[in-house]
Order: sequence, then C-alpha cells, then structure tokens
Amino acid sequence: ACVAISPGVALAGDEAAAETFFQEGLAAMKRNDYAVACEAFAQSNKADPSPGTQINLAICLEKQEKWASAWTWYRSAVGLAQQRGQVEREKLAEEAAARLQPQLHYIVVSVEEPLTDLVVKRDGVEVTIALAGKEVLLPIDPGEHTIEVLARGKKPWSKTIQIPDTAATDRIEVPTLEDAPVEDGS
Repeated sequence: ACVAISPGVALAGDEAAAETFFQEGLAAMKRNDYAVACEAFAQSNKADPSPGTQINLAICLEKQEKWASAWTWYRSAVGLAQQRGQVEREKLAEEAAARLQPQLHYIVVSVEEPLTDLVVKRDGVEVTIALAGKEVLLPIDPGEHTIEVLARGKKPWSKTIQIPDTAATDRIEVPTLEDAPVEDGS
C-alpha cells in the first residue's frame, strides 16, 4: 500500500512529521518506488531539513538518473553538514557530488536584450542566468524542459528543449522580446 503524501502537510521544524516522511521514503526506496521515495524525502526535508535526508533524496534522484537534481541535493547536504559539524555526512555528500559532476549537462540562457525586470524560468521555477554580468551555467536533468522568459510590457517567450543524457553544455539564445500589445483602456 502506498501512502499519499500531500505537499505542505508538515510545518518547518516538525521533527515527528519529518521522521514519518523519512521512514516512508526508506520503505519506498526498498520497494524501488523512487517517485514516492523522492516525494517522501522532500517532505521530510521540508518539515525538518537534515543532511541525511538530503543525501537520501539525492540518492533517490540519482536512481532516476536525474543527475543535476541529485548533484544539487548532494551539494546542499555538504553545506548543511558543514554547518552542523557532521564531518562523515559532509565527506559522503562531497564525494557523491564530485562523482556526479562529470556527468552533468548544463545550459546557458543567453538573452539578446537584457531588461531590468526580466524573469527567466526553467520548468516554471525562476532561475538566475547571470551574476555580476557573467552567464551562469545551469545544471539540468536529462529529458524535456521548458524555458520561459518574461518581462513587463513584452510578449512572453518560451522554448521547449530536449536534454540528452550526456555531459555537455547547450546555449539557449533568447531573441529580443517583442512588445506586448497595448490594451485599450476605453
């Protein structure tokens, strides 16, 4: 029997809920039900973040060949383990992230006309595409993804891309955004 896990059930710092979700994640991993396991570990981490939960979430994502997501959670576990002085977990997560890094596929989103209120989303989640004027390499999982670019007064732009399961870097060139039609206020 599967346990349905509703998003947002647990509150941050809720250790009992975190433990319940964590145990469900472990049980789902034993059944090789990685979708349920990942959701359970994500809910456990939301309720009470811990390096161990983040490592298990990364392992679960890795089993699904979601290399970039797994790598990101391993890196998060490294930082949290450092903060908590958990040297063994820090080392384990660091080694796992280093092992995955050569497999990562990256995208660079290049915008022809950078606007001050520009918003770039990957699969509906806002991402940073430049820091201090330098383009950012964004690790991305294999599979289909949608890149959206929005700005006030401009027509939205989007592109669906297919990411192969290879280590590479692809550029997504965003053209100058067209002006949105001006609504007649009459």
